[in-house]
Formats: sequence, C-alpha cells, structure tokens
Amino acid sequence: MFNLLLVEDSSTQLQTILESLSNCEQRFHVTTATNLNEAKAFLSQIRPDLAIIDLSLPDGKGTELLPGSHTERTFPCIILTGEGNEEEAVNALKLGALDYIVKSSTTLRKLPKIIDSALHQWQALLDLRKAQQELAIREESYRNFTRQFKALFDAIRDPILLFDQDLTVVWANQSATELFSDAKDSLSGKSYYDIVKLRDVHAIDDAATSGGINATCRVRINKKLYQQQAFPMLNDETQLTNAVLIFRDISTEAEQQERRLHSGKLELLGELAAGVAHEINNPINGVINYADILSRSDFEPVRSQDICQRIIHEGERIAKIVGSLLNFARRKTGRGEYRTHICATVEEALLLSNAQLRRMNIDVETVCAEHLPDIIFDPQELLQILLNLISNSRHALHKKFPESHADKKIVIAGSRADRNVQLSVTDFGSGIPAALLPRVTEPFFTTKPATDGTGLGLSICRQLIEANGGELSVDSREGEFTCVKLTLPCRND
Repeated sequence: MFNLLLVEDSSTQLQTILESLSNCEQRFHVTTATNLNEAKAFLSQIRPDLAIIDLSLPDGKGTELLPGSHTERTFPCIILTGEGNEEEAVNALKLGALDYIVKSSTTLRKLPKIIDSALHQWQALLDLRKAQQELAIREESYRNFTRQFKALFDAIRDPILLFDQDLTVVWANQSATELFSDAKDSLSGKSYYDIVKLRDVHAIDDAATSGGINATCRVRINKKLYQQQAFPMLNDETQLTNAVLIFRDISTEAEQQERRLHSGKLELLGELAAGVAHEINNPINGVINYADILSRSDFEPVRSQDICQRIIHEGERIAKIVGSLLNFARRKTGRGEYRTHICATVEEALLLSNAQLRRMNIDVETVCAEHLPDIIFDPQELLQILLNLISNSRHALHKKFPESHADKKIVIAGSRADRNVQLSVTDFGSGIPAALLPRVTEPFFTTKPATDGTGLGLSICRQLIEANGGELSVDSREGEFTCVKLTLPCRND
C-alpha cells in the first residue's frame, strides 16, 4: 500500500479528491494536511510514496514543500491549483513537481489516471537517475583505469605501440616515444613505416592471419637489435582491427648468444682437431712420397703426369678439409637470406668428422631424398648443428659398443614434409633415460661425464633451429636408440 500525503485547505475539495482516490486501482494510505506546518511536520518523519499539494495554502505556497529539482527530489509530487498560471506551473515543475493540475470536476475525476501516469514517470526518473549514477561510477572507474594503464605501461621499459588497421599509431607508451621521437613529438597518428623506417611488416601480417597467434621478427633501430612482437586484435569476423607491437631490446642477449655459439664452436673444434690433423696427415704423406718419387726417377711423361695428378688430388683434399674447418671456425658478421642444401652440408659435416668416426669403427649411412629443395637456414649454423649431433651419437655409440659392432652406426636421413625439409640423425647407442629426456635441450645439461662435454650442444642446436624458424625434437629409448629430428623451412622460390 502506498503512503500518500494530501495537502488541501478546502474541506469540500479534500472530500472530492478522497472520493476520486477511492476509485483508483492502487490502494493508498492517505495522510491529510490543511496547511504548510502540518505537511512539514509529516514530511520530517515520513517520506511519502506520493504527495498531492494545493498551491495556495493559508500559511504559504505549496511549492515550499517540493523537494527540489528532478535529480535531487526524494518523492513524487503533483501540484493542484484553482487557477491556471503558466509562470507558476513552470516554476512548480522546476522545483520538482511531476505535474501541475488545475482543479475542476473533470480533472479531479481523472485524478487516478493522473496519479498512475505520475508514478510511471517517477519510476522512469528513478531508473534514469540510477543509470546516470552507474554511468558516473563507470566513467570514474574508466578514468582511474586509464590513469593506471598509462602509469603501468609508461613504467614498462619495452617500447609498446598500438596501431589501427591502417598501421597508424593510436597510442604509444613513454619508452616508445623516447625510442622513435626522442620524447619531443607525439607518435599518435603517425604511420608504422614513418617511425620504424621499415617496409617489412610481416610480424603484423602473420599475427593477423594466424587467427590471433602472435608473431615475431627482428629489427635494428638506432644501432640496437630489437625483437618485434605483434599481437593482433580481431573482430567477430576475424578481421584485423588493431595490432599491439612490443619492441624488446635483445642486443645484449644476442651478443651473449653469439658468444655461447662461438664457445660451442670452440668445443667442437677441440674435438675435431685431432681427427682433422690425422685426416690431413695421410694426404700430406702422399704428396711427400709422390714428390720424392718424381725427384729421384726419370719417368715417361705419361707416368709423370699421373703422379702429378695424384699430388693435385691430395692437395685439393687437404685444401677442402682445411677450408671447411676455417669456414666453420670463422665468426659470423651478421644474418642474411640463405640458400642452403641439406645434403651438401651433411657431406661437409662428415668430411670433418670422418677421421674420428673411422677411428671408433662407426659407420655412417646417409639417406637423402632426391630433389630436396633448398632451405632458409644459415649453412654455417646448420653445419654446427650436424657436428654437435654427430658428436653426441659418436659418444653414445662408443659407450655402448667399445669395439666394432654391426649396430655401431649413425643414420642421417633427409626428406620433404609439406613446406619443410626434415633431417634426422639416429644412432643405436646408449640412449637417454626417460626421466632425463625432457631436459636434454636445457643449457649446461649433459648425460656425458664432466670431462667430455659442457652441456651446450643440444641447447645451442635448439636455439639455432628456433632462430631460423624451425623445430627440434628428440626421441630416445635407453639402451636402444636416440633420434634427433630437425624440421626446417623451405625456400619458396
């Protein structure tokens, strides 16, 4: 039941209003007052659900009871007056009245409908006020979040940029502003091409077409090397709407990785040195012997020519071995676009490893499919990977078979796999315990004795493979075999 305050000084009109309200579907508990003081006394104790107030009362204007503007009032009000006055009506509405009614027999009979309309209007105003309050809270929350977001991302030292679908900067953190504009100009509205000075945006394109998976590439900015990582924002139709780019300074990390790679090379060179020396010693002895024969004998031209050809052949063999060794030992000066053939690199790796393999009675079987495409891979790095894998297989085989054995062999196989080339190196040596298998590519982890390895081999292999866009997997069964499989991207041309 609704509490209704009825303020009316005329007893006749008060009775008419009460009779009209008795016909209203809504049931009211009616409290009556005949002047301002009585009404104020009631309002000081109870807030009515509705007030019907006469404009002219013995002790003042009924508008004094109105609670204020629409956004402040706490209960709905209807003003009644005996005479219509437009100015007073406007003033009453400004002070918070929902309606302004000129009293007549007709309007009083319609009072239930007027009340019903006023209550609906009041509920709508309450809903509006609630929505406005919630909106104000959300706006303040959004402003706080924006301030927190800006403080957080400005505190991040990695440059971060938000682009729209046209690759125009929408937002940049402080580090990005310092990197790309020396903190003098805003980056907002500038193009990716203008600030990064690159036409290659594969990271963004790849991220957008991958269905949300981020993509990375390396860029050099202000003489520093950065890893650029793209995170796409897609709409419901999986169309690119925005892209977030994060630039991480990896200059120091790249230098450290290069030192680790070179350290791995030096470790391999130490292993190869004795074998290469032995490999070179044989053709050198041949050259000396052939030259001695020529110096002490008078052969016919045909015989002399044959000996000279043998000397040239042995010299070329020495040059090839030394050239491969020097090429492997040489420090890299940078990255580039490579065209590498797996089979040729396998042959070069075996050329450098053959002496050690023969000395340990290890056979090598190579199975390369015909017409394998070139791969996008640094040949020097691929050679380092193969030498590491051959070295690991050599140790595992010699540990299981100290002497000759039919299974003391390494199988190197190359094949095509969709848009990739797969290369596997398999040995039938001591294998890797299942509990240790997940850790074999961790830096400095090794199953060899401390005197036989640093644990950098497979870790370096994995880093080199991933840096060239490939994958490395290891399968092994203790006491039976180990197979390392490389998946390497093909060139498209």
